[in-house]
Amino acid sequence: MTTEVATDSTILSSPPFVVVPGVINIRALGGASSLSPQTRIKPLHVFRSGELTRVDERGQSALRELGITTVFDLRSDGEIKRYESTTPDIPGIQVVRAPALTDDAWNADLTELLQRYKDEELNTHVEFYAKILEMAGPSYGLIFAHLRDKPSEPCLVHCTVGKDRTGVFAALFYLLLGANDADIASDYALTAAGLAPSAKAMEARFRAVPAFQENWEGFTKMGSSRAETMAAVVPMIREKFGGAEGYLKSHAGLTDDDLRIIRENLLIRDEQASE
Repeated sequence: MTTEVATDSTILSSPPFVVVPGVINIRALGGASSLSPQTRIKPLHVFRSGELTRVDERGQSALRELGITTVFDLRSDGEIKRYESTTPDIPGIQVVRAPALTDDAWNADLTELLQRYKDEELNTHVEFYAKILEMAGPSYGLIFAHLRDKPSEPCLVHCTVGKDRTGVFAALFYLLLGANDADIASDYALTAAGLAPSAKAMEARFRAVPAFQENWEGFTKMGSSRAETMAAVVPMIREKFGGAEGYLKSHAGLTDDDLRIIRENLLIRDEQASE
């Protein structure tokens, strides 16, 4: 146990993680190599995290120092109310509400969903992420429109713990920009370390939900972030939605020109990355 804590501490103080007091599981996307020769994904421009409910003044200053101008909140209204997790006003930063799932979708057949996670974790994750993709197109479209229209304004994308809805966004982001599948899966798996410091607080919160308490094993598997999960999700995105390009055009309202502009904004040559 001591070794795990030390390892997590080391990971959390190193890139891609950044330190923002009061914010869990926060790290930068980008920096990875693209499939295009001698290009990389622009670093320190798009960030992912869990909720910002407990961000304090030091954390707010850290967000501004990172250059973040816009926060996209993928949580539903009912979720925020249920967990009393409203995001505070952060001077200089706009918070955009972009619910990825409706309250009805989030709560529907929760008992059945948890049992499926308990019995068949990997396939259930893939099915659940396909459901997120079916419903979240307009929300993800808002974020990618920001990346198209505001190339000089870094943003942060988050949900409650920064794993599922945020993880699916991150997969689309990396796929669009040509990251390899292994890097996408590795980024997803970092959530385990990102959530470690808040594990006890999160457990207390979620054990108060009767459905979670009744099937804690199913909930624990639902909360996992194994690399092999994302390694199975990426092929699903290609097969079911035509990859990130097909998905963003069919579900998020973007065009080929939009995708070209986003790539121009976020892909840089290796020598630029070191400037």
